[in-house]
Amino acid sequence: GGDRAPENATAGAILHYWLGPDVEGEVEIEVVDPSGLVIREFEGEIEGDGGDGGDGSEGDGDSDEGDSEEAPEDEEEDEDSSEAEGPEGPEEDEDPEDPNLEEEELEVAPGMNRFVWDLRYPGPDVIDGSRFSLAYTGGMYAPPGRYTLRVEAGDQEFEVPVTVGPDPRKPDVTAADLRAQFELTRQVRDRLTEVHAAIREIRSIREQTEAYARLAEETDRPESVVEALEEQAESLDETLKEMEESLIQTKSESGQDPINFPPKLDDQLAYLYSHVTTSYGRPTGGAQERFRDLVQETQPVLDRLDGVVANEVQAFNRAQDEAGIGACLLYT
Repeated sequence: GGDRAPENATAGAILHYWLGPDVEGEVEIEVVDPSGLVIREFEGEIEGDGGDGGDGSEGDGDSDEGDSEEAPEDEEEDEDSSEAEGPEGPEEDEDPEDPNLEEEELEVAPGMNRFVWDLRYPGPDVIDGSRFSLAYTGGMYAPPGRYTLRVEAGDQEFEVPVTVGPDPRKPDVTAADLRAQFELTRQVRDRLTEVHAAIREIRSIREQTEAYARLAEETDRPESVVEALEEQAESLDETLKEMEESLIQTKSESGQDPINFPPKLDDQLAYLYSHVTTSYGRPTGGAQERFRDLVQETQPVLDRLDGVVANEVQAFNRAQDEAGIGACLLYT
């Protein structure tokens, strides 16, 4: 025990690769699933001066923000290339990507590097700091199948096959059972992502309408114009607040708050997601039914939000435009 206790073996698919001293630029590693979908993407700039090399990084780093100075030039080159080649350009040949895919940081250096894929797909895209009760919102576990690690370093590219097998301790669980589990997990994940995207949009609109109404008053607009904008902003805010509070528990601020306040729809989706993805086998009929219930409860709110954006928000924008203030920039 104590400091002498051995470390657990690394869990996941391990790739060791060597970068020679002449390799420069970025290294990119993509994980491609059996259907050809890119499910993870890691990228990093080669660091170091070509010494001994050392351990690189495992594939669970944070998101990489990239080089902000060079990015605009790259974008301009891409646009020129796209325009020159027309609709049949190379973009159509790119592999499809998981909708929740985010570029993750990869630490690389000359010499020996190690990369570890944790055998997971991206998890739900939830708002930072969200409080859930007894819920896991990490990545989805990859079902059995043949995956590919695609590595690009300098001007070289190679692919390494990875076979994910079933748990040998549970021979009664079939491939069809695991596929059913994965499909339900993905459906719950995508619905939770959609709900949190709606919450982001609601909060963005509420903040902007309040700011623009305040701006109208501060810029000495006619009192009638200010009052009209404030009235529209307050009405819109009340509507959006009601929708937000049906989707997420706005009173939860600490880890214990989910015990004190009832879980809302996003928390219920997160709990179902954690239940399904951390099980091993075909989802129960109850889990399937619970997901259908949550879709029926969340869909009217999402549809109502679309209606509010198309009508009330656009009406507020028109009023602002007439007052010479500007339009509400919706969250995208």
